[in-house]
Amino acid sequence: MINVIKYIPKSIDIEKLKPYKKDSFILEKLNISELLVNDINNEDVLVSEDTYICESDLVVFSTLNTEEESNLQFYIYDKEHNDFMIHHDIFVLSAINDAIYLNFKDFDYIALGTFDKYVYLYDSLIFNPIAPQILLEGHTESVMCVLYENNKFLSGSEDKSIIEWDLEKIMIKSQFRTEDSIEKILLLSENIYYSQKNIIKNLNNKEIITLDGNIENLVSLNHNIFATTSTGFLTVYDDRNINKPYFSNKYCDAHLTGLDILKNKIGLCSEEGNIYILDALDFEIKYSEILKSNLYSIKLNEDNLIFYGDENNLLNMKSFNKQIF
Repeated sequence: MINVIKYIPKSIDIEKLKPYKKDSFILEKLNISELLVNDINNEDVLVSEDTYICESDLVVFSTLNTEEESNLQFYIYDKEHNDFMIHHDIFVLSAINDAIYLNFKDFDYIALGTFDKYVYLYDSLIFNPIAPQILLEGHTESVMCVLYENNKFLSGSEDKSIIEWDLEKIMIKSQFRTEDSIEKILLLSENIYYSQKNIIKNLNNKEIITLDGNIENLVSLNHNIFATTSTGFLTVYDDRNINKPYFSNKYCDAHLTGLDILKNKIGLCSEEGNIYILDALDFEIKYSEILKSNLYSIKLNEDNLIFYGDENNLLNMKSFNKQIF
């Protein structure tokens, strides 16, 4: 299942990926044998013509979990030739719950929340890293979500805590204890919200929103909180009047698994194969389609494209003939 699709939001121009350099401290923390690292490095051949990235390329990353393994995958969309292909991937030691792009100290990192207690940070431009380049230590149970917004990097865990990280010092900046296992988090008007099953709470004043069905996605835009549920609802709240929903509508009888917002458009997908593109101002349906596949994630693109993950563990690209975005 592909549960996260996002972009590296900057131009990258490289001739080849960097080689992996082992860190004995991280390997020991993750119980990885250095002999295994040496064996794998001896087998790897870095082919420069296969790993270049042009400045005009869009780099899409996704997270894939199967019964056998989990991977962080990087795809290239060549706008000039309308070509979409996988570029490289990274084997991850634990099932991936969430992922976010981070740029600091001139490196392009992908932060992962997994069923491990550490937050994993991978340099996205390293060839076949056996382990993360940075481990953030602070949680005691699985890391369910990660968020980078307004220069704040947050993570939420089953240990009922939310941590704000100091990326310059690679340490905890502040830690917030809650009464609930954290599943999703968002930052809105300097307030931290989190979800647990079918409820949303404000970390500062404990305001509670109860939804119909467990929360699949939690996204913010301006003053609005967008949530999709396991019962097919999209519900929108304005944080200035949190007592009642600004908008709520049921789109299907299955999990609304995917939610993305681009400019004035909202993208939704479901386990029944539904794809909806809505106007973010009046919520009118601008495009809809039903595919013969369960869908688990969706990402909108201003080049009149969408990317989505299907039941065959494939990341797909669809372009529109008429202007949608």
